[in-house]
Amino acid sequence: MKFNMTIAGLSLFFVALNVGCAEQILPMKLVYSANNCVIEQKAITKIRDKQALVELFRSRSRLFPFDENSTPSVDFSEQQLILVAAGRKPTNGYRIEWLDTEARVKNGKLFLPVRIITPPEKTTQAQVFSSPCQIISIPKRRFDTIVMGGLSGK
Repeated sequence: MKFNMTIAGLSLFFVALNVGCAEQILPMKLVYSANNCVIEQKAITKIRDKQALVELFRSRSRLFPFDENSTPSVDFSEQQLILVAAGRKPTNGYRIEWLDTEARVKNGKLFLPVRIITPPEKTTQAQVFSSPCQIISIPKRRFDTIVMGGLSGK
């Protein structure tokens, strides 16, 4: 009897471990996009709450077109925001492109299917600085690392 309980306990442990490692698919929603966010460095980061979102817009108030009362409406108990910034670029030909409309979480990593597109070689681009950025909403899940780009096995 004791042997059977040990096997049952180990089986439940491995089932729980497998469920914890299972891939979760998360729909992505675009909350904000601009070609000049005045974010100097390439960045990908969580926006944890409304105050952090307000601070982001406040710090770039001359370019972001809204104030504290008109920031995007987000239920931070259900959703989380991810800022993707391309950093300062020498022309306006750079942009952020989605490879899919769903992100994935697996083994503590958020795989965000976006990439930074550079303008094609030998094309004419306006010679003005740009800094493309997007704010993306996904359902709230736990992860430690954000991986940007193509997803393996897709």
